[in-house]
Amino acid sequence: MVRTLITGVIVGIAGLWLTTQFVPGTRLEDLKTLVVAGTILGIIITVVKPFANFIITSLLFFLGIAITLFFFK
Repeated sequence: MVRTLITGVIVGIAGLWLTTQFVPGTRLEDLKTLVVAGTILGIIITVVKPFANFIITSLLFFLGIAITLFFFK
């Protein structure tokens, strides 16, 4: 869990930095802002991703059952 959180924070910081480099109109105030925003983004990614994976997997499973029952009735 800690490794996932650290990876999420690093990816969040890198993503925000890349955004400021390549998207016109975005700017970076200072390094502290980048680290705080990247940390918040990383925590959100770490918490939301397992729930999103569970919901998507469940929907695909039940969709597969529904399609199977519809075509092989």
